Amino acid sequence: MAVKFIPRLTKPEKNNKYYIRKQNGGYSEAVIGSPTDKDCNVLSNCVGYAYGRFNEIGGFGSCKYLKPVNAENFIEYKGDLKSGMTAKVGACMVWQGGATLNGSDGAGHVAIVEKVISDTEVITSESIWGGAAFLTRTRKKGNGNWDEPNKKFLGFIYNPAELIIEGDKMYTVYQDINGYNSAADAAARKNPTIVNKKGEYYMYHKYPNGYNGMYNITKNPNSAGSWINPADNKKPDDIETLKKENAELKTQLDSLKNTTKTLESKISAVKEILK
Repeated sequence: MAVKFIPRLTKPEKNNKYYIRKQNGGYSEAVIGSPTDKDCNVLSNCVGYAYGRFNEIGGFGSCKYLKPVNAENFIEYKGDLKSGMTAKVGACMVWQGGATLNGSDGAGHVAIVEKVISDTEVITSESIWGGAAFLTRTRKKGNGNWDEPNKKFLGFIYNPAELIIEGDKMYTVYQDINGYNSAADAAARKNPTIVNKKGEYYMYHKYPNGYNGMYNITKNPNSAGSWINPADNKKPDDIETLKKENAELKTQLDSLKNTTKTLESKISAVKEILK
């Protein structure tokens, strides 16, 4: 089931179980933060925060995904979750602290992507062990370390929830229409690769207003779908209007044919008189 994604730009509220240890009535298995936040006792700690936020995003009702290990080991313990190097909303960013991945030379860092500005810029929410219980940052990819010059970026762990990104546009397909791999193919109506069945779709968030007049529609708001030519997507009332117009045109054409026959008869009669 799709979940509406709401960016977290403020510290978790009091009694939010995703940021409270199980021993104290919450969902988290993370250690107590330092300094310990009075409302959310796994803060201040990047691990406790990212572990809670990742699960809060999906509204899972428990901390069922990720493990509260050292930050740099998150990818090792991601289980079946997918990961990659492309920024996506709701993903957990993971940095390695040293060379060993055993915490002896640095425990690394984790943060959650709240907004993707571009392929090279994101806004994150995070927490700092020994520092702020909560903060947001605008991070740029730069040389690949995403503004952590003394750490190695290991990748994004993608949230398994089907997220409706705030601002996503919905699109209704009124009848089965062809889908294409590119906007150019959709415009030319050549090389169709799929048939999009009638129903509700998302406008892919990287092209909320389309591209060169073509639309990219998808069932998964986090992934691109197929390109369509919106001119092919006729509403039911448009179809009825076209049928009515076609019927009227046929009537007019039949009338013209009859008029033509009458004129031809008159012309023939005049020719006979003039012989």
